[in-house]
Parts: sequence; structure tokens; C-alpha cells
Amino acid sequence: MTTPIAEVRRRLESHSSPNASGGMTWTEWAEFTELAGQLDFGCRFDCDGCQGNKASCNSWTGETTGCCGHCSDAIGYLLQVDASRIDEMVSLWNEETGWARPDGCALPRELRSGLCTTYRCYEVQEETSPDEYKAWEAFRDYSHGRGNTIEELRAIVQDAGLIQLEPVC
Repeated sequence: MTTPIAEVRRRLESHSSPNASGGMTWTEWAEFTELAGQLDFGCRFDCDGCQGNKASCNSWTGETTGCCGHCSDAIGYLLQVDASRIDEMVSLWNEETGWARPDGCALPRELRSGLCTTYRCYEVQEETSPDEYKAWEAFRDYSHGRGNTIEELRAIVQDAGLIQLEPVC
């Protein structure tokens, strides 16, 4: 399904909010997404698409990209939007694929939804250690306005040794 830019702009404007996901300020959300970007949630775009969706490993169709495959239909799963960044978001929109690209998301991390920021790939969950699961659960809860403080999240990932040297997509 394609979603025209005019429809995207209308929907983004209808979701503009002074607060980000979980009632955070946009500054707090940016700090949270920066920390979340240091965790490995299992997303891999190393074969022209999501490794979790094995069908996409040989060709990028814009339709088979794992959890990113419905970006265009769901307008990036956004529930809150920073009104001052709508023009930037619209400029990155692709009518066929939304913000999904073969190598990941076109949106800067701080503009992504809570779902896109904390989603844990089902394909790698069975490989998850108890510490990894605890960290993922803490980030998911935080993105919904529940649970830990940002300082506690930092401690969780540091204690579990989950911080990556390079941010993951």
C-alpha cells in the first residue's frame, strides 16, 4: 500500500504533541533513544532487509522487511510527533516504504516511535539471556512511561554489559 505525502503530513500534524511517548519531554525522549540505540534489540539489516524476515535476504521489495514492513501503512507507528520536526519527517518519507529502507530507518532515532525504538526481534528472542531480557523489558516499560528512571536504565545496560561499541540501527 502506498501512503501519499499529503496524507502523511495530515496524520503527523494530527499527532503533534508537546510530549513524547510515555509523557516524556522531547529532550528526555532524545536522551532515552540515544541510550536505546546502544542496545542490541536484534534488528539486522545486513542482507537488503531484515534478517528476522528471511524472505527479504535476497531482494529489497519494500514489502517484506520484518517489523518495518508496515511502516508506510502505520505511518511509523507514531502516536506523538514533535510539531517542530514535521517538515523534516515528511522530507524523509517514501510513499512505498514509509521511513523503512534496506539498511534500516531513515528517521533519526529521536523521531522514531516507542515501538520502533524498543521492539525486540522475535527471531532473536530465544537467544536472549536473562540480563538482555531484563534490559529490553526495562526499555519497553520506560518508553510507555512506566518503571525505571533514565539513570536506572543506564545502570541496567552497564551491569548487563549490553552497550554496543557502535549504535545499532
